[in-house]
This record gives sequence, C-alpha cells and structure tokens, in this order.
Amino acid sequence: VRVHCMHYLDLALREGDYALARDAVEPEPYVQALNADLAAAEERLAACLPADKLALVFAGVSVLMAHTLVANARHIRRFNAAGCRKMARNILALQQNLTNIALPEEGGLDAARRYYELYDLGADGILRHIAEHGAEFALDDYRRMLAFVCSGSADAAAPSPGRASSLLEASQADQYEAHVLRLRELLAAPPIPARK
Repeated sequence: VRVHCMHYLDLALREGDYALARDAVEPEPYVQALNADLAAAEERLAACLPADKLALVFAGVSVLMAHTLVANARHIRRFNAAGCRKMARNILALQQNLTNIALPEEGGLDAARRYYELYDLGADGILRHIAEHGAEFALDDYRRMLAFVCSGSADAAAPSPGRASSLLEASQADQYEAHVLRLRELLAAPPIPARK
C-alpha cells in the first residue's frame, strides 16, 4: 500500500501540470487512480483481515503521502496559482478517500496542505510566517516554495543570474537570492518558544 502511494504521488508530481491557464476541475489523474486502487485494496483486505489488522495496513499512510507531496515538489517543473489550487484539490481528494476507507484521522495530509498554502502568502509572507510561527519544513522545502513564488509561471527551478536572459529574470533571481538569504537567517535563529 505504501509503495503504491509513493509511486502514484511521484508520478502525479513528475508528470502533472501545475502551471495552468485556468483552474482544473478534477484532481490529477494519478491521484484519482491512487484513490481508486486504495479503495479496491481496502475492500479486498477487509474481506480477509480483522479490523485491527486492516488498520495496521493503512496506519501512517496519510503521513507518508504528505511527506511525498512535500519532498517530491522538487519534481514539479512549473507552478502557478492555478496549479496551487489543483494541488489543494489533490490533497482534498486524498483526504476524502482516506476518510471513506474509514481510517482514523491522522492529520498527516494537513502538513502537505499547509506547505502548498505557503504559495498564497508570497515570498515576504512565507518569511514572515516562519518568523512568527517557526519553521515546519526543511530549508530545501522552503527554498523550493520561494522558487515557485519568485518565478511565477516561469520555470520552477530556482532562478539564477547566470541564466537570466532579461532584466525581469535577473530581477526575479535577485529577489529569490535575497529571500533565500533571509530564510537561512531565520532557520539559523533559535527556535520560537511554544505559545501557551
């Protein structure tokens, strides 16, 4: 089940289109296929396993899915606001399917949702969020999201001045580098004490 989840989510990120001209109506086809396969697997396993053993098979699946969706964001070639909403639709579809399988709510996919919601904050908002609430993700995860934000609908790879072919791209690269520098400072700072 876990390998199946990783396989389909990896394909959804590598081959999916997240730089859309308009909002997608449906989740990524690989997410739909994963949901169908998980439901079928649960149905077959429920026929031969007691409920406690079935719960073991699916335990931690949402946490694994969230990790895969965040860590494998590096494979997304292009990303924009409509792609961000498509990713939110993917995550919602996965959450609903896991609920239909009658798994106890692990909340694992909430981390993936929070990660992709960072896009809507913009680069300054991401840095402000980290300063106010502390870091929830790794440096590379935040750098990737800053690259998405700074590049807009352009190539999602981190912009670099050596590749700049126009003043706009050079400006985006400079902004990205300034944001990454601030990000490094924030992540090197002592952690924020927990609020009571």
